[in-house]
Amino acid sequence: MSAAKDVAAAISRLVQTRRKGAPTAVPEILPDQGDPIAVLVQSILLWQSTTEKAATAYERIRKTFLDWNDLRVSMPAEVMDVIGPRYPEAEDRCRRLRAILQGVYRREHEMGFGTAEAAGKRSLRKYLEALEGMVPYVAERMLLVGFGGHGLPVDETLRLHLVAEGIVGETAGDAEAAAVLLRHVKAADALQVHLALQAWTDAVGPPKARSSAAGSRRKTGSSAPKSGSKTATTTKTTRTTKKKTTSGASTRSKSAAKSAAKSAAKSSGPRSTTTSTRSS
Repeated sequence: MSAAKDVAAAISRLVQTRRKGAPTAVPEILPDQGDPIAVLVQSILLWQSTTEKAATAYERIRKTFLDWNDLRVSMPAEVMDVIGPRYPEAEDRCRRLRAILQGVYRREHEMGFGTAEAAGKRSLRKYLEALEGMVPYVAERMLLVGFGGHGLPVDETLRLHLVAEGIVGETAGDAEAAAVLLRHVKAADALQVHLALQAWTDAVGPPKARSSAAGSRRKTGSSAPKSGSKTATTTKTTRTTKKKTTSGASTRSKSAAKSAAKSAAKSSGPRSTTTSTRSS
């Protein structure tokens, strides 16, 4: 059996197993499914989290902010206070949320996807992936749940399970893992597969044997819009430079001291001899 057939068989077994008893529609605790911005916010909250936690955070956001525009102009620290600093990846998540909403507004001049939807589903993927702060999971879920397209969200937790199942390699990123699933899952089945896999990872979390090494191998496909990263790099460089400068100065001082000692020794030799001769 070829490697491709092995992967197809592994995906088929996984899907058949996980679809038993899984929800057939987006859980009611995630409301407002007719609003693409609501689906976007929920998708960002679901990434590297669970449905229950995302639903709680979403409800707090809706109660706190007047509308999506109010959420867009709020600082990440304000949003983090609402969802809670202990929410998974809270700081990074809130920075991404703001960056993505700002990106949508700059393109649409409103909180919606009017021009993106008019351009067609093929263009939607490029549109979403180009937004600052976007991660593969959110882009795929927006295509699937927000716009009814062919997408399959994969975050680090699901990817590690796919590695354990032999479906993707350990070096694969989230986007690569999603692409593997998309090749073997029909568009008509994608939503049911996503809901089944999401319910599974909600229940079991990341594989225990691999979760400890997750941070070092994470490949989300987009760097976080972090403020202060240049400052941190500059500070590190400055410290390294100071350390090298200090070390160099210390080495030069030692060399100078040795040279001075040798000169003094040479000078004292003749003077001592002369004094002795005169005395005699």
